[in-house]
Amino acid sequence: MDEYTNQAVSAEYSFTTATDNTQPVISGVASGTVTTTSATITWTTNENADSVVDYGTTVAYGSSKTDATQVATHQLLLTGLTPNTTYHYRVKSTDAYTNEAASIDFIFATLADSTPPVISNIQKTGITANSITITWSTNEPASSHVEYGLDAVHGSQTVLDANLVTNHSVSLSGLADSTTFHFSVVSSDNAGNPVESADDTFDTLDATPPTVPGTFVKTTANNDSTPTFTWIASTDTSSGINYYEIQIDSGAWVNVGNVLTYDILVGSLLSDGAHTINLRAMDVAGNPSAAATLNVSIDATAPSVVGALVKDSDGNDNTPTFSWTRAIDALSGISHNQVKINDEAWVDIGDVETYTWATELDDGEYTLYVRAVDSATNVGAQAELVFVIDMVIPSAPANVAVTTNANDTTPTFTWDAATDAGSGIAFYQVKMDDGAYVDVGDVITYTVTTELAAGAHVLTVRAVDGSGNASDVGTVNFTIAAASSNTMILIVVILVMVIAAAAVVMITIRKQKKSRMR
Repeated sequence: MDEYTNQAVSAEYSFTTATDNTQPVISGVASGTVTTTSATITWTTNENADSVVDYGTTVAYGSSKTDATQVATHQLLLTGLTPNTTYHYRVKSTDAYTNEAASIDFIFATLADSTPPVISNIQKTGITANSITITWSTNEPASSHVEYGLDAVHGSQTVLDANLVTNHSVSLSGLADSTTFHFSVVSSDNAGNPVESADDTFDTLDATPPTVPGTFVKTTANNDSTPTFTWIASTDTSSGINYYEIQIDSGAWVNVGNVLTYDILVGSLLSDGAHTINLRAMDVAGNPSAAATLNVSIDATAPSVVGALVKDSDGNDNTPTFSWTRAIDALSGISHNQVKINDEAWVDIGDVETYTWATELDDGEYTLYVRAVDSATNVGAQAELVFVIDMVIPSAPANVAVTTNANDTTPTFTWDAATDAGSGIAFYQVKMDDGAYVDVGDVITYTVTTELAAGAHVLTVRAVDGSGNASDVGTVNFTIAAASSNTMILIVVILVMVIAAAAVVMITIRKQKKSRMR
């Protein structure tokens, strides 16, 4: 191009550069910052090239570390090395034109390991009455064992597990139950550097059951179908009592809490009859005691009513006697009977079927009540009997008189009715002369049924009331007249006429028979 910006262009020409067949030149190979498990290898090349280190415990190497970055100053960190070990290594670099250069063999030695592992995350798992599993972690592979005993001195240890791991698990067995043990975990790394954890403790579970609950009794009557039970506490020197359980007959065990008394709930009424109640204690470790057993009988059914209640004595007996038929109770049986009169208190009279009132009663109307009580103290319904005590005698029959002729040998008598303000007149009794009294009913007239002999007689009449009280007597003296001679002749004539009439009848009958025979 000239000064006037006129430009001239030549024809196109070409050239070819020479091929790069020259290897990089490696220099300054060194192993620096060597530790127990690592080493830094450095070198330089006269041109940019990648970085490779072959290394191993022999000249065969066996391991390599590579960085493909094209640089002139090279540095590679080898890790995961074994402490206190001699390593062979060589470096290699390849430039962009694949020209590779390799150094001669070099060696370095890792430092001896003097740092023990670090223990963390100690866990106590699977604790039973006689075993436990202890786990922990280390920051490097290490062995495993546990030292343990009844104090911080320990005294026992598990078999060493020489496997080098970072997650450790050791199980202890054959331990005593309900015991506090001290322990520490121990690990050693590959260099033999040991580490032991601080003392720790664990408690084995309680395998000893509580004692049997004592004095297990029912405190309510046999007629209570929701009975109450009490007992004396069990003992457990290890984990302690947690709660008690009740079992009724063959039912499920029921947790009733850490109590010494229990009431059967209304919703769980015990049926009449025999039942078996079992009681046991449960400790905190879940060990049940042997059961205390109580056999009970429930009878909530009252006896039947006594039957056929009657008063066996007259109403004029002011210490009356009563009787009845025995009540029925199919479960616990009749224990005794109770009686009372009117609104007085009930009196226990024993298991009897008759009773005589011991206190004299005044005249009047009374109600006797009788009921049965069974052995479970169930009270039956009461039987009632209304009765009257009447100690006042009726008035004497007045105006006793004979109303027929003196020659009537079966005379008729009348009298005025007696009165009785208590139980009323029940009947009258009469007797002739010195004979026995005869009941003639509640009437005021009486006709003799057997002819009396001629002569003087005495009729005695008395009234008897509903309570059996007999009145004073009313009497009448009378005479049966002897028959006269005219009367006797008349009687003879009548007898002759009767005999003659009978003879005529007999003759007529014979004649009629003969006529029929002809």
